[in-house]
Amino acid sequence: GLEIWLAPDPEAQSGVLSFRAAGVDCEELGERLGDRGIALRAGLHCAPLAHATGGTEATGTVRVSFSAFNTGQEVERFLKTMRRLG
Repeated sequence: GLEIWLAPDPEAQSGVLSFRAAGVDCEELGERLGDRGIALRAGLHCAPLAHATGGTEATGTVRVSFSAFNTGQEVERFLKTMRRLG
C-alpha cells in the first residue's frame, strides 16, 4: 500500500525517500511516525513544483532522509515501525 517516488535515473537517487500510504493522510502518517521517534517531514516540503511534477500537490508525501550518519539499526527501526503502522 505504499507509493514511493524515486529519481528517474538510479544514479541520481539520493538518500531521500518520499512516499505516501494508501488511505492514510500524509500529515497523519508523519505524526504517527514522529510520535515513535522517526525524524521526517510531511506535506509539501516547500517544494510545490516537485509535487506538481509527481502528482502529489493535493496530498503531499512523507519524506525521510538516510545518510552515512544513520546506522543499520536506525534503518531497521524505521522499517519495523512502518510495518507495525501498516
